Amino acid sequence: VAATCSLRVSAQAGSLDPTWGKNGIVQTQLLETLDVLRNVCVQPDGKVVAMGSSLEGVIQTGTKKVAFARYNPDGNLDTGFGKDGILILDISPVYGNFAWEGEILSDGKIVACGYTFDDSNIEAKLLVIRLTKDGKLDPTFGTNGFTLDEFPIKNPMAERLVVQKDGKIVIGGYYGDNIMTIRYDVNGKRDKTYGTDGMCVIKINNANSFVKGMDIQDDGKIVVAGPYPHTDVTTKWKWFVTRIGTEGKIDKSFGEDGFVFLHDIGRGDDWATALKIQSDGKIVVGGHSWDENLPVLQYSTAIVRLNKDGSIDKTFGKDGLARNRFTTDVNSNLLADIVIAPNGNIYAAISNYIYIDANGKLQRDLGIMSLTKDGALNTAFGTNGFVSTDVNGGEDDAISLAFTPNRKIVLGGTSYTDIGCKFTILRYNTDVETGYEQPFTDADNDGKSFEVYPNPTKDILNINAKGIGSSYKVQIIDMTGAVVMTADNAKTVNTSTLSTGNYIIRLIADGKTYVNRFIKK
Repeated sequence: VAATCSLRVSAQAGSLDPTWGKNGIVQTQLLETLDVLRNVCVQPDGKVVAMGSSLEGVIQTGTKKVAFARYNPDGNLDTGFGKDGILILDISPVYGNFAWEGEILSDGKIVACGYTFDDSNIEAKLLVIRLTKDGKLDPTFGTNGFTLDEFPIKNPMAERLVVQKDGKIVIGGYYGDNIMTIRYDVNGKRDKTYGTDGMCVIKINNANSFVKGMDIQDDGKIVVAGPYPHTDVTTKWKWFVTRIGTEGKIDKSFGEDGFVFLHDIGRGDDWATALKIQSDGKIVVGGHSWDENLPVLQYSTAIVRLNKDGSIDKTFGKDGLARNRFTTDVNSNLLADIVIAPNGNIYAAISNYIYIDANGKLQRDLGIMSLTKDGALNTAFGTNGFVSTDVNGGEDDAISLAFTPNRKIVLGGTSYTDIGCKFTILRYNTDVETGYEQPFTDADNDGKSFEVYPNPTKDILNINAKGIGSSYKVQIIDMTGAVVMTADNAKTVNTSTLSTGNYIIRLIADGKTYVNRFIKK
């Protein structure tokens, strides 16, 4: 009689996941030199979609194009997407085309926002794109898969995107001295029932303000945050948060007359960069603050939590604010994005540790900070709530975060070298992941997609992968979750050097994962 079992292993929270790319890191050169990542999102099947821009030609005269890449759960490019896993779009034959943020739709299509920029006459147009599941422009959206939107004032910038339950798309951005949200219907046309002519335009202090964080509530209201210039004795950047109703007007029931202004984050310039809404409706706003009165000018990470009505949640951090500094180097502790786990833990993308190495080269590492739901550093993650990774000895920028279906965390960014930059994606183990779990029957390998024998084994483990095929990657995993051995297309594995005990053997083929177990005598 075969018994049904379930295996689960876990690894140290904050460690790089060795089953992703090379030791937890993937780098991709899409075109020639300059590939800048702006956003990562994860599909329900664990595939990772990255987007940004890629330069075609030389730096001085080349053209930046919209760029997408999709990766299988093991970090290899998904050849079923675009051309060999990469899609490059020349939306407008001008100086720059940029994808800034995107989302996976319920039908598997991908929607993204950004802008095109004509350097010759300093003019920009807002851009919304929809792709099919296989990485092609969706001809049912906009004009041949995209919408280019012009404005009465030049240079609209779209950096944030959310999708309503009815499929309508709300873009957050700014132009001139205004911040704005714009709503498009499912076909890519501006929704004229929203705001005025499909737009909600807001002016704060008649000065440049920016939408850098945006999320949607369960009731469809949009909450946005960003920096704005606040003048007291002098003018400094401070945080604003506002809420916009489903009809496209400021929700006056939020904060004070629709706004929350946060002037006391730090003692200098404060920059809000991210916003997420918890499952209970509380609003988490992240960024960094500049302490200009310290002996050395430096940033701290800063996260504020608001109640649903916009009031400060005094149960979070210290009177609603959690500030942390992981290094005293100038221009460190820069927060770019946040995600929130089901248990309320907060994870933030951080660029850190700017310094000059022994060769006089600029160094900056990317990493992740984690807080508990109360705003304290999450000591179960990394070292006292923080982990930092040097990708290739140069300057690395942390940009975007996303959870995988089993709640590992994907960090997307850009790594720079002396000659250019690349898409860089890391995957970390977390303290909230569900673990590797694969049910299988335990006797005579019944129900398994592959079999291993002899089991228990001493020196040689044979693999019969006839249920999978001839092309696969083999991983041997110990009970701590560490990958202790890898091979490609192996039919036998030398286990003589392994310690006695229980092991997981995992085969990865065509983006799918198959799991078995064995005992080393």
